[in-house]
Amino acid sequence: MVRAMAGYGVPAADIARVAAKGVSESDFSSAFADELEEGQIQAAAKLQEQLYTQAVNGNTAALLHLSRQQLGQAMSSIATTADMCSIIGCSKVSLHDMRKRGVVEMVSRDRWDVRKTVRAVCAHLREVAAGRRAGGKQAEDAPDLVTERALLARAQREAVEMSNEVERGNLMRREDVAGVLGRVAGPLSRELETIPDRLERDMRVSGEVVEYVRGVIRVARDGMATAIDDVCRRGA
Repeated sequence: MVRAMAGYGVPAADIARVAAKGVSESDFSSAFADELEEGQIQAAAKLQEQLYTQAVNGNTAALLHLSRQQLGQAMSSIATTADMCSIIGCSKVSLHDMRKRGVVEMVSRDRWDVRKTVRAVCAHLREVAAGRRAGGKQAEDAPDLVTERALLARAQREAVEMSNEVERGNLMRREDVAGVLGRVAGPLSRELETIPDRLERDMRVSGEVVEYVRGVIRVARDGMATAIDDVCRRGA
């Protein structure tokens, strides 16, 4: 319990009140010195792990803080490629890719100015986070996040406007249109099918004419059914 409470940052005096009532703070700290220190070390390790995870996942603030921790007084020193990758938390491929795009530059073969490189990487990440294009030779191929966000916002706005128009009764959803067409087409189709018999019975037309009319109606009915099915498929 002492180690866990120390890991949460609880002062030794408060831990003593809970875990060892009646014992002075100095005696408690002396008796549980190892537990108090281990708890603080474990807490620091967990925080450092979370900070590292955030940094490698693109959190620029975490990356900058972690870089400052690791660099210390070495911000003005020269580092090898391997050391530079360790400092900023990236692979050699990523570092050289940034060099090819003009984000960072080497002092000489396998030598990097630590301060200058870290600042360049942080500036680059801020540009990406702000939605501006990445610099360098691949600028034309880099995604324009500002444009993408604007397009997304416009699409969302149009969707809301169309939904409002549907609610007002000014527009119908495609699937609703297909349903209405089906309800209208059913009675119409049945009515059309009675025409040949009525012609034969009421108008005394020949069987040849009746069959011709029946064929024309069948073609029209099939075309109407195909058109309605096409509307339904597009609405799916």
